[in-house]
Amino acid sequence: SIINILKHSEFFKDTKIYGDQVENPIFPKNYLGIHKSWNPFKSRNLHLADQMCKEILINKYPLNIIEIHNRPFLVKRVSKKINTKILLFFHNDPLKMKGSKHKSDRQILLNQCEKILCVSEYIKNQFLIGINAKKEKVEVIYNGINRQQKKFPKKNKEILYVGKIAKDKG
Repeated sequence: SIINILKHSEFFKDTKIYGDQVENPIFPKNYLGIHKSWNPFKSRNLHLADQMCKEILINKYPLNIIEIHNRPFLVKRVSKKINTKILLFFHNDPLKMKGSKHKSDRQILLNQCEKILCVSEYIKNQFLIGINAKKEKVEVIYNGINRQQKKFPKKNKEILYVGKIAKDKG
């Protein structure tokens, strides 16, 4: 999760997180909340991306990388406004997401992003369906583990169930 990754990052103090304005952000010193008032004819995510770009450009924050998580349709918009490396993280099936459903969308993402990071081999394979070039830009980084680790850690087959077992619920 972002909490584990950021908490142990050597870049923690230089990292800024943009999102909806919330009362108690997880990392208050790093979090920049964006006011929720937006044009009802414009998506909330586009509003957040536009406001983030505006904030970065106005304050002239030094940038090396912008990470975009699970919003491939924002890559084109952000890359037009800010000239920096973009990392795109996929937590869900890219073939079901606006901006990466089609092979042509994914090819454009490969050209615009420095790296495309997926949380599983399945998601990586879904992204690469029909793609022949620049496959080396797509990597798997499992949630909450060391980036150098190439294989998924062995898990114990334990299941904890808390609740009432009801046949009608499967």
